[in-house]
Amino acid sequence: MKLQYFLIPAFAISTLQLSAQKNSTSLENPIGLQTENETTVNNVPVNSVQYENKMTFIDCWINPMDELINSQYPEYTPVLNEKGDLMIFTSRRPENTGNRKTIDPTYKAEDIYFSTKDAEGNWSKSAKLSGKLNTFKNDAVTWISADGKTMILCQNEDLFQSSLIDGAWTKPEPMNILNSDYRETHASFSPDGNTLYFTTDNPELATIGGLDICKIEKDASSGEWKKPVIVDHINSVFNEEDPTLMKDGKTLYFSSQGFGSLGGYDIYKTNLNADKTFSEPVNLGFPLNTEANEPFISVIGDGKKAYLSSDRGKIGDQNIYEITFHAMINIPLLVEVYDANTKELINSNATLVDLKKGKKEIYLDNLTSGVFGAEGLTMNSFFLLTVDAKNYETQAVDLTTHSLTAFNPDTFKMVQKVYLQPIKKHEHEIVRMDKMVYFDINKSNLNGHALHIMNKVKEFMLSNPAATIIVHAHTDSKGSDELNHVLSQNRAQSVMDWLIQNGIDANRIIMKPYGETKPMMDNETDENRAKNRRAEIEIIME
Repeated sequence: MKLQYFLIPAFAISTLQLSAQKNSTSLENPIGLQTENETTVNNVPVNSVQYENKMTFIDCWINPMDELINSQYPEYTPVLNEKGDLMIFTSRRPENTGNRKTIDPTYKAEDIYFSTKDAEGNWSKSAKLSGKLNTFKNDAVTWISADGKTMILCQNEDLFQSSLIDGAWTKPEPMNILNSDYRETHASFSPDGNTLYFTTDNPELATIGGLDICKIEKDASSGEWKKPVIVDHINSVFNEEDPTLMKDGKTLYFSSQGFGSLGGYDIYKTNLNADKTFSEPVNLGFPLNTEANEPFISVIGDGKKAYLSSDRGKIGDQNIYEITFHAMINIPLLVEVYDANTKELINSNATLVDLKKGKKEIYLDNLTSGVFGAEGLTMNSFFLLTVDAKNYETQAVDLTTHSLTAFNPDTFKMVQKVYLQPIKKHEHEIVRMDKMVYFDINKSNLNGHALHIMNKVKEFMLSNPAATIIVHAHTDSKGSDELNHVLSQNRAQSVMDWLIQNGIDANRIIMKPYGETKPMMDNETDENRAKNRRAEIEIIME
């Protein structure tokens, strides 16, 4: 018969197990989050003494789902279809089927709930699933298929399968190929349907410790299921949970109390090798994982978002959180160029450079006169947008995605409007074209982006024979004052030499090297130093 866990919810976290895990964590080295004992990162409380220097970070936004999903009662095991517009999860609310309590007197037994997302990204108020899923037992979802029509669920620590037929879920059928007299708490199919990953503490399989991740595969010739086996490399002496193989057939997410977790359960990722072994598990890092418990995650098909259950909000209670991964976001950019006086779109040219990626130029599609578009900017980057038009002053605009706060990556678009001033002729005045030429570290030669700018300067000078140029050359703060002064002279000379070689009279060019004395930005970061390694081209019109 079952071990004496059958009245505890299928996914309840053992207080004794968590205490043992937390006490085993080294408290010697904080991660250096200033000198405060407590702070926040990405709105997540951090007790810095709980973490070691080796902890990794992941760039993401984490936000709790609102009251349409979360309640004052536990919500956990969120699973989603591939499109990410159907969420099914488990909750222990007072209105649950049978109004039955478990050993824990605080909450009722588990039932399965769902919510759907509309085209604007809004989730509906959650409700219990129809059909025959919710019983007088503990009913917890563990997995749904990409199309949202097949479900694996756990009832009192046995695994069952159900299908969506004519809008209702069928009576769950026991998965006897997996179930034993011990605990089977979670299962999921591989994308091709030929492998089942599941968790059990059956001592015939779980030989490493606690709940272990095992698998069962179909025989290629007969189509029959083989005997289940434990999965190598991804089990620890503590509990593992929630193994889910992604649609690429290689990436496996799971949770574990082991592998040096930050506290309780953490989410890990591993990859399936060609020889069917898994790589060493990698902790997804803070703030996705914390000193609280993060036992369940569902990453939707395109990889931009995931949904996590964690008890970081209230002690002892699980809630569902939405995660947006920065690395997977591509932000569309729309550039509109106007006459500063008439506010009308004007025929113009635009270039965009990613300053964080070695000044790599990003393709801008000229959608219509004065309107340009880029397919997508990356998060946490800095860009330089340069816009010019005939008979207008050139303008350079710094763009950044570093300061963007949470937004819906499916609908958000960055719009940059640029207003160009017409060049005033027949007056003695200085026209700042804001032509910026950037240089690589310790270099004075003109790179690809610089040559693009220089060609525009040349064309302007040839069209305006009365114009003269002042080249203001600069460096960052690395190196001595003497060396930086020489480097800025060399940079100014490179600009001058190129213009002379391309038909501009030397008498129309003045060089002013400044070394590191006139930085555009502070020199605290690589991005800022890149902006300081520059030559500013000032054009004087007679």
